[in-house]
Amino acid sequence: MSAATALAMSAPEFRAAGTDLSERRRSGLSCGEVIDLTASPDTIGVAWNADGSARIGALTAIAAIASDARLAQAYPGITAAAQGLATPQIRHMATLGGNLAQRSRCWYFRNPQIACLKKGGTDCPARSGNHLYHVAFDLGPCVAPHPSTMAMALLAYDAKVTTDRHSGLSITDVLGDGSNGAVDNLLAPGERIERIEPDAIVTADGTTRQHEIIVISTGFKVSEMAARLNITGREGKNLKQVWSHDNPTAYLGLTVPDFPNLFLMLGPNSGPAHGGSVIFQSECQSRYISACLVEMIENDIAAIDVDPAAHDEYIRNVDAEHEQLIWTHPGMTTYYRNSRGRVFSAMPWRFVDYWKMTHDPDFTQYRKTKARQET
Repeated sequence: MSAATALAMSAPEFRAAGTDLSERRRSGLSCGEVIDLTASPDTIGVAWNADGSARIGALTAIAAIASDARLAQAYPGITAAAQGLATPQIRHMATLGGNLAQRSRCWYFRNPQIACLKKGGTDCPARSGNHLYHVAFDLGPCVAPHPSTMAMALLAYDAKVTTDRHSGLSITDVLGDGSNGAVDNLLAPGERIERIEPDAIVTADGTTRQHEIIVISTGFKVSEMAARLNITGREGKNLKQVWSHDNPTAYLGLTVPDFPNLFLMLGPNSGPAHGGSVIFQSECQSRYISACLVEMIENDIAAIDVDPAAHDEYIRNVDAEHEQLIWTHPGMTTYYRNSRGRVFSAMPWRFVDYWKMTHDPDFTQYRKTKARQET
């Protein structure tokens, strides 16, 4: 361990609830003096200004924010973010200020034996190292994004942060823009967050806009999938008509009878709803599609589409498998099911099973149209 890394790990730190700090202390990542923060009326709870805006103390528990009815009415995005943060146990302990000031979750940073930019190192080992434990990529010197769940919601409301030294700081003023890979925030040593004040939304043109509701995800009609694109197949068939009654189907989630050369990505019954990586799923499907294209090119095939019998048998197998799984349980409702109760979105197979199904296309299941031969 370098002297710079040892110095960085021995720096004193504030402790609010300790949900992040305690884990780093146990792992040996944090070895410096711990300064416990004591709550005061200004740093805990939600207070309301005369204009109806809120002041949230930095030591307010995330669970208190998540359950505050008045806050939910005025700032629904903030309470929604709090409700989805971590686990109930952590939400009851973690604080808003602590969530903003927590350290990176990158595996390389969390390992006390590995030097990185945030521990006095000279580079980011995640760029060329083992990405199995890696977080999402960023474009700055350090590729780990900030882990705060609450920061994005507060940023949307153009929230202002008050510390014991400054007031009126934006979330970007506190957390930075990622250009300094050596730090998780831009607070000075010993500077502590006292309260956060969400405001109205500020749009890209600088206009401050009052609001009653914020839509943070527009979503889409899952059951329509690609049908909204007005895709026409053989004999004038329209995909929207074929997939009517909220019941899209596709062989392997990839291709539909009578729609030659139409290949779907993450189509019906291929969504990995049981965990795992959508990237892996996409790779299985893109490899399958590529193999079909190679077959067409090498054998002078102008068009292929799956045989209806093969398609129908596959759908029967999908439905039979789903009958044994939780998504068909009558005691629950989910967007995975259509109005008739059929699961049309989630994949019933294990990833290893789907990998085997899609590794090598079975072209006996397809109808092929040869390219026209010149005479």
